[in-house]
Amino acid sequence: TAMGGARLGGDWLAGQIGTTRVIRASCYLACGGLIAFATALGPIMAIVGAALLGLGCANIYPLSVSLAAAQPTGRVERNIAALTFAAFSAFLIGPPLIGLLGSAFGLGIALLLLAPLTVYPPALLVEDAHPKPRKV
Repeated sequence: TAMGGARLGGDWLAGQIGTTRVIRASCYLACGGLIAFATALGPIMAIVGAALLGLGCANIYPLSVSLAAAQPTGRVERNIAALTFAAFSAFLIGPPLIGLLGSAFGLGIALLLLAPLTVYPPALLVEDAHPKPRKV
């Protein structure tokens, strides 16, 4: 529910404050939610952590696709294909890696080990001035 609600307002918010700012804030929110979920001592904190994680994750990929399409270098379809390849590779590698780490250290520790990965993308972003999509 949190993820769906955030996704519905993501494009509007990106138009108001900028795509990279929304992605950056979303990554930090996802990190906080992941930490809250991984360290939850009860179901209420776990639900709050999951909701924060959902709020954070909701707009990262769709807005990243918009940024990839708006890049002034490269062909639009290649930029989007590269992003999609990276995202789906992480999607395929992530669950088995979490399972492996969870078996070795416990699920809470495995999820905490992922938290730094959520704050890495904002370091790569350059502030935008509402980039306009290129015409194809």
